[in-house]
Formats: sequence, C-alpha cells, structure tokens
Amino acid sequence: MSAVVVENRSEHGGPQPSSGLVVRALGEQEYAAWDRFVDTSPQGALFHSSAWMAASLLPGQIYGCFQNGVLRAGAPVYRNGSTVNPPPYTPYLGVVLPPPVGKYLTSLSRDKRLSRALAAQIRSLAASGSCRFSPSFVDAQPFIWENYEISVRYTYHLSLANLDAVWNGMEDARRNDIRKVQAAGVEVDPDAQFEDFLPLMRKTFGRQGQDIPGEAEARAYDKMLKAAGQRRCFLARDRSGAALAAAYVAWDKKTAYHLLGGYDPKIAHRGAGALALWAAIQHAGAAGLERFDFAGSTIPDVEAFVRGFGGTLVPTLMASWGTRDMGLRDALALSRKSVCRVARGIPSRVAAAMRARLSPGQRK
Repeated sequence: MSAVVVENRSEHGGPQPSSGLVVRALGEQEYAAWDRFVDTSPQGALFHSSAWMAASLLPGQIYGCFQNGVLRAGAPVYRNGSTVNPPPYTPYLGVVLPPPVGKYLTSLSRDKRLSRALAAQIRSLAASGSCRFSPSFVDAQPFIWENYEISVRYTYHLSLANLDAVWNGMEDARRNDIRKVQAAGVEVDPDAQFEDFLPLMRKTFGRQGQDIPGEAEARAYDKMLKAAGQRRCFLARDRSGAALAAAYVAWDKKTAYHLLGGYDPKIAHRGAGALALWAAIQHAGAAGLERFDFAGSTIPDVEAFVRGFGGTLVPTLMASWGTRDMGLRDALALSRKSVCRVARGIPSRVAAAMRARLSPGQRK
C-alpha cells in the first residue's frame, strides 16, 4: 500500500494540512479498527462501514489519515468506471472525523487539517467524482480550498426520544390517513422479506418501462444487512393479504435510514405507505435509536409527503469535481432513486407527476 505524506502548501489559500499527516489505503487487517472509529465519530454511519463496502458491487477502498501512526480520520472511496462516485442506495459517505475534544477552536482547526488532507487524496484518485457527506459534516471549506464544487441537499430527521411527540408532530392529514387506512383493515407485516418487497418496486418502475435500478446491489446489501440483523421491511397489506406499499429500513447504532420503498399503483390505498413508514418509525424508537433519517428527496411531491411526518429539515453537503455538470447529474440520479425510496399509497395525480418528472426526455 502506498502512503502519501501531506506537506504544507500555499497555492490554494486557507490553513494548510500539517506536515506529517499520512494518508493511505487501509488493509483488511485494519478494518476492525476502522469500524470502531466509525462508531465513535459524529459523522460515522452504516455506509462508512467495512461491511457496507464489502457488500458493494463497486470496487472500494478506505483511506485513513494518520498522525504519528494513529488513525485520526478517513473516508471510503468507490470507483465507478473512471470516476469516484457512491454506490447505489448509499445516501451518505465522505469524511469521518474524531469526536470533538477541548475547545471548539481546537477541534475545528484539527478537523480542517484532517479533512483537507483527505480531500487532496480523494481528488488525486480520478479526474471527476462526487460525494454526499453525512448530515453531521458541516465544514466544507477544506474541500473548497482543494477546488471542489460544493452544493447542498436536504433530508428530514425525526428525534425518536418520544414517539408520542413524533405522532403529535405530524401534520393532521398524515395522522388522518394512517387512522383511515387502519380502519379499512390494512395491517403492516414487520417481518416481510426482500423478495416480498421486490414486486412493489418492479410495479413502480414497470409503469415507466424500466427495470429496478441497481437491483443486484440492493440484493447484495440486503444479504449483508439481514445477516447482521440491521434491516427490516415493513409491508402494508389489505384485508385480502394483497401487498399495497412497503418501507425498507436499515440502521446503525444511532440512526435508522429509510432506504427503499415501493407501492402498487393499481391498488394504491391512500395512507398505506404512511402506515408502513409509521410502523418503521415506531420500531426504530422501540429499538432505542436516536433518530430516523428519511434519506432525502429531490422531488417536490415526495418531499411534501416526507415533510408531513413533522421531521426537522437538515442540510447535507455535496462535493464534486471534474465537471460542472456533476451536481446536476447527481440530482437526476437521486431523483430516479427517490421513486423507490419512498413507500406510500399516494394519489394517482402525485404518481403521475413523479413519472413525468422522470420521463426519458427530462433526463437528457
């Protein structure tokens, strides 16, 4: 494994990384230590773990930033052809930093040096790429100094400390939809399997004449998550047992992530998707997790649906380099994924609007 010693530079401006920081790819024997580091980091998420990388169908490496032989920060990096891009169904990646210590200024200065060292390494790996950071990563200045383009996306977070407060914080229409669909006899199976969920995804995309994007990747992640006991599929069924909508949720030690969803547009039942999501939120709260992350959306109608659950709007930063169109291409990719990410029984007018937004002509 080659190591890069980061020296002081002055051509880009801003505080410089300290000489003596060494950035290199980790060996497999170091993955256990990396995973422990991720668990303690404010930015650390399921998607930074070595298990997620092992399940990915894209080639990946974890780059660590060392000082005096001690791992101080790091970032997983995936190659997608000639670019660096996240794998499918991976909403967050980017830099993982240590917990703050001492004065705010001390931690901030330390984190800038570590982030800049990793930014320089990542940019050197390919001519173009992009990365969406964890919501807890707020300082993109080191990436700006390394000539990345920075943009912003959004997600919604629900605090799970008090589920009664979550229920009361929903918009009235969302609660009414859930009550009505329950009164109609719709129930949620919290132990559905991935194979039960796939038909709903196929129907969602089949209306557009498309296959499920990244189905092989989704299967690989599900296999890993199921073995680790870190996922559940909540499937809403009507009185006859027909599947209406589903929400697929994975989690780490702090957060549950709404990664996938689907619904049957022919028998869509208003509120079925909301009921499936509410069951997922209740499960995450009962499991003692801190928050529920809806993993964002770029489609206005889908954002409005998610907003109805009463979560807090949270910005997430995106870094890209190598092409001015990278941010647009990423937004379109996220839009394509959003259809299967949000499980719901939605009105037909909303479904039509979503299909129109993802038509081939608009993707050009």
